[in-house]
Amino acid sequence: MIIICWAFFSNGGTSWTTCDGNLPDMPVRWAVFEPGSNSTVILATEAGVYTTDVLNGGSTVWTTNPGFPTVRTDMLKVRTSDNTIAAATHGRGIFTANFNVVLPVRDVRLQASLAGNGKSLLSWTAEDVTSDTKFMVQYSPDGSRFTDVNELSYSARRFEHSFGAEMGYYRVIATEVGRPPVFSNIVSVKNNRPVKGIQLNILPNPVVSNASFELTTNGAGGKFEWQLINNNGQLVQRGTGVLPDAGRIYQPINAAVLPTGRYTLRLGISEKLYTSPFIKQ
Repeated sequence: MIIICWAFFSNGGTSWTTCDGNLPDMPVRWAVFEPGSNSTVILATEAGVYTTDVLNGGSTVWTTNPGFPTVRTDMLKVRTSDNTIAAATHGRGIFTANFNVVLPVRDVRLQASLAGNGKSLLSWTAEDVTSDTKFMVQYSPDGSRFTDVNELSYSARRFEHSFGAEMGYYRVIATEVGRPPVFSNIVSVKNNRPVKGIQLNILPNPVVSNASFELTTNGAGGKFEWQLINNNGQLVQRGTGVLPDAGRIYQPINAAVLPTGRYTLRLGISEKLYTSPFIKQ
């Protein structure tokens, strides 16, 4: 019997281990990896083509490939451009087959615009999508806190969403079972409808050095008090100010002295509390 062996390249091939597993007692003449895989191995043997999904030493499980005849096979050749494998047999000619390699979804690119109905219109592209792919659309009013909006099937490439803030931020997450999620780029849409009430935004977000918060109202203003809270719930800065009716102000924050981390700005005005999180880089 000729035993198929595998080299441990961590030591340059000094040590080898048998991977014959349940192979019949017969010669093995050729071995290749399936295109796009580092685990699936294809063998050319005395009795046709055998494959395994996992090399596991003496416990490796080999199965016959029904796409090839049970005949002595001397050589295998892979054409990676279209994942075609050719097998040269003894007396039966050459057989070919295509291995449809399933790659993880990647490179999700998102675009957004404001539709005529006042909703945000999202569209995206993605590569290597399969029927197992799901797309989760997420929304954020400030670009940092994202919440799930809707999960869509693999064929979806567009979505409309209504939002009430002055700015809306979106991203799309592609998910597949057993694989890590793939995040799109973040896009923003500006609302062209009047925003009611008081709006609080941190500029910029994330923060590198100094920053400010923008406070806007299209109604009544008044005196306000603000507090800056770190991720441990500790008060690190505070201040007061006055917001004019139907006005806008920019209040500076001394972010240069803040350690890296997550913070929340709390602002109280007219017996109402507003919050806006941000990240200090």
